[in-house]
Amino acid sequence: MNSPEHTSISTSEYSAVRDGGAGLIDLSSRGRILISGSEAVMFLNGLITNDMKTLAANSWMAAAFANVQGRLLAAVRIAHREDGFLIDTESATRETVITLLDRFTLAGDFRLQDLTDETAMFSVQGRRASEIISRVFGAEAAGVERQKIVNAQLDDATVSVIRATHTAEDGFDLFVQANDRSKLGDALMASGAAPISNVTFETLRIEAGVPLYGIDMDENNVVTETNLDDAVSFTKGCYLGQEIIVRIKHRGH
Repeated sequence: MNSPEHTSISTSEYSAVRDGGAGLIDLSSRGRILISGSEAVMFLNGLITNDMKTLAANSWMAAAFANVQGRLLAAVRIAHREDGFLIDTESATRETVITLLDRFTLAGDFRLQDLTDETAMFSVQGRRASEIISRVFGAEAAGVERQKIVNAQLDDATVSVIRATHTAEDGFDLFVQANDRSKLGDALMASGAAPISNVTFETLRIEAGVPLYGIDMDENNVVTETNLDDAVSFTKGCYLGQEIIVRIKHRGH
């Protein structure tokens, strides 16, 4: 499944998401990095702004990587899976995250796998998103709570389903092996999801106020300037950039 490409926004695609339907967005260009090992939580907790110790199995949370000045290096989602912790990040920050983490692979039981090319990612966005997910995967997947993960089957393919929005509409993100990408895309379209081009998605994203690294925020921004409030824990122990981030939070500067 390939998203249609336009040089200007498509009114039909836009309407599918905004006016009671659902759109299918291919987010496979994002980076997906798996971290595993007995010391994964310890190392990750010292690098990210959220508290890894609170991340239960089969759940996910937002987080950010910061430098020592508290400035944003990458905004990510971390999913706690059976095989480790999957870090989902924007394509612009994929290499940054890999570089930040790779240096710890020699420091202990901490393993890194870049799964970006081996996996694919779609998002279904719009009022009918839940109906479409239910039609393809069943009621359990369609009823997944925010920040939880449900594994569903599509024939012999395993699909990880989470509830997430990129458009301010109801939505679901789906992770699958790359060789099942077309099967998943076709099934979602057959159930009523309209393919959304990158141009139309960009308009939907901007309207929803969802920031994009390199455009709306970058390493010149302190994490607390980026409206990523759910990505920061102000009660966890020490992590890179914490002193600056906490100081700004409590002093208001």
